[in-house]
This record gives sequence, C-alpha cells and structure tokens, in this order.
Amino acid sequence: MSFVTRNICVLAATLTAWLLAALLAAAPGLAANATPGVFTGGASLITTSSATLSGSVYPNNQQATYFFEYGETAAYGARTAVAVAGSGKQTIRVSAPVIGLTPFTTYHYRIVATNASGTATGQDNSFVTKKIPLTFSVTRSIHVVYGSPFTVTGTLAGTGSANHQLVLQATPFPFLFGFKNIGVPLFTDATGRFSFPVSPLKTNTQLRLATLETPPVHSGVMIVLVAARVSLHVGHTARRGWVRFYGTVSPAEPGSPVRIQLARAGHPLVTLAATTLKSGGSQSRFSIVVHVRHKGLYRARVKVLSGAQVSNSSRPLLIR
Repeated sequence: MSFVTRNICVLAATLTAWLLAALLAAAPGLAANATPGVFTGGASLITTSSATLSGSVYPNNQQATYFFEYGETAAYGARTAVAVAGSGKQTIRVSAPVIGLTPFTTYHYRIVATNASGTATGQDNSFVTKKIPLTFSVTRSIHVVYGSPFTVTGTLAGTGSANHQLVLQATPFPFLFGFKNIGVPLFTDATGRFSFPVSPLKTNTQLRLATLETPPVHSGVMIVLVAARVSLHVGHTARRGWVRFYGTVSPAEPGSPVRIQLARAGHPLVTLAATTLKSGGSQSRFSIVVHVRHKGLYRARVKVLSGAQVSNSSRPLLIR
C-alpha cells in the first residue's frame, strides 16, 4: 500500500470515529438502552366519584407500557390497567379514567412507565373530587287544623349535610311579600335529618328550608293548608224527632255556608240542611233545627270562601 493510500485510509477512519462520537453525544440512547421518559400531567373531568388522569411517555425506542398509581395519600394503593405506549422515539400523551372515588377528597397520583431497560415514575400530583350538592327531602303538602302546632321534618343530603345549620322560612296567604325567617335556626343530626317545631299558623302558608351559607341552598316549597276548626253539638227541641245542631268555626268566617250531613253504612253522604255562619268575634257561630229520621253519624261541613284557610268538617256525632 502506498503512502498516499495509507494516509487516506487513516483519515477516513478518523472521520468515521469522529462522526460516530458526535452521534452518540447527540443521542445517548443509541449507545445503550434506557428507561422510558415520563411526565405526570393534570387531572380533568373531575366529578364527585371519578376523574381522568393524564401524562406523557417517551418509550425510548423500546416497547413500553404505562399505568397510573392513585390513592388518598402519596402511598397510592390503587392503579389503573396497564396500557401500551409503543416503541417509538416520540413522546406521546396518555390518559386513563379512574372511578369509585370518594366525594370531596384529595387524591394523589403519578404515572409509571416500563420498558426492557427498567421502570420510571413521574412526579406526584393531586386533585380534589367535587362535593355532592346539598339537597332537601321534605313533605310538599301539610294539612293542619287552625290553632294546632305541627312539625316540619325531612332530610338534608350531600357533602357536609351532618350537623348543618338550617333555618325555616315562611310566606303567608296571599303570598305577596316573599319568604322571611321564622323561629330559630337548628342543626341537622349526624345523618342529615332535621325537625322544626312550628307554632300554630292562622292562614294557609308556604314554607321552605334554607342553609345559612352564601349562597344558601333552599328546599322545595311546602304548602301548609290550615283547615278551619269546626265544632258540632246537638241539643234537644220541644218537637219530637227534631234536634238543634249548633257549633262554632275558628277563625271567624261570617257568611260561609254550613251543611249538616248524614253518613250511613251502605248509603251515600246526604246533606239534610244548610245555613250560614254568623259573626261572633274571633269565631263564627251556626245553629239550625233539623228533623232527624235516621240513626247514623252527623257532621257539619263548612265551606271557607276567603281563601285564607281551607274547608273542613266537624267530628261526626252518633245519633241513635
């Protein structure tokens, strides 16, 4: 081999070695296999019981798989199913859903990826699941007799419903002035149940419950129908077979009609006589003489015309 030829060969070998060294410096993964590159991303689509976790995986030119670890502490304790990230030389974005989470709870998570060279873990991230909204369960219609106290009961459900402070609100007939607090605030029990004692109402009233935070959570509107209180008595008359029915109605409903009715087994309800209520201060009064031909249960039925209360009947009286 000539001197020139030998020098050319040495120069070619030197250039080849230099070029290979440059390539290895630019891409160390070509010199030796390496574990995947990983990055823990954010959490999205967060609900009360689920979320979607995201991240990135660089397979490092080897077949790689990944999963997410998650739990209520940085010790995790749960993981998603293993998924394939491929074997390319490009970073890919990945995600996985997690379900069965506890509402309003902090969860830690990270991505873990593995290839033939080993396993890499991403940094720890966290998110908080959403609260279950507070909702009321209450009776929508309540019937009471004028002058009678009653109780509003129900349940507050959702995150933070236990030992939660509530207030009762009311707007009376004719329902023109909005809701105002009545009574004193009370707390739900450990299961979210509540019980509000209510003093006797004079008129038909709309009620609702409200929480005290801002903005408040309201229950549906409850309709309290206040029935007129009707009493019925029977007095004797000088005429055989005739009796006097008399009684009172509270509150006073002067001019409202009163019917004396008879109920007998196997027969429809029959109206025997009618009159109108007379004014009597805080009460209205009625009195009427009726020819009683049959044994049975007799009652007075009052039709309230004002709209402030609802119609009602007295307790039945047995005439033998």
